[in-house]
Amino acid sequence: MINMVEKNAAFRKCTPRIDYQALRGVISRYSRDIYGFRRIRAKLENLEKIVGSEVNLREEIETIIIESGNYGFIIPSSSPYIHRQASVLFYWFSVLKPFHLERNGNDGLYPEAFIIAYYNEYFTYSLINIALHSQSIELTLHKNLEYFKIEFLNQLHFRNLSRSSLEFFLPGWIDKIPDVTTA
Repeated sequence: MINMVEKNAAFRKCTPRIDYQALRGVISRYSRDIYGFRRIRAKLENLEKIVGSEVNLREEIETIIIESGNYGFIIPSSSPYIHRQASVLFYWFSVLKPFHLERNGNDGLYPEAFIIAYYNEYFTYSLINIALHSQSIELTLHKNLEYFKIEFLNQLHFRNLSRSSLEFFLPGWIDKIPDVTTA
């Protein structure tokens, strides 16, 4: 993102904006989808301690939750894979769109129209890549710039990619970061 601004003076004529209410919605929905099952499982284990292990309520309720799946979270797993987590985050950022790029006035050159239109998706991609670096992995969609711009950002922007389609799509674009300390 910084390189893009440094290389293009037109970005100095724009102001990034954050819709904090939408950002909070992204985080709460992500948290519900990723950690909701784990939270309910913990509550059920606590319930088992209170009621007693003879009653086996935990397994019965867990089965009901998994079979029904309409309890506000999508991922019935206590340990979702990293690409699943990234998929849910991409999804909620593309639905609620907390990041915007506003033009400052009407004069002069501005960044390419797709960058202004897809700023939320581009910024989200950058944030998720930063988060994935802590796991020594990265998304590599940006290396195929035309596909990244025309397909991926466009599909995210118009929400043509669901959580499950993102979950199947992303593993093909996640690579390990080479360890430069051993080279």
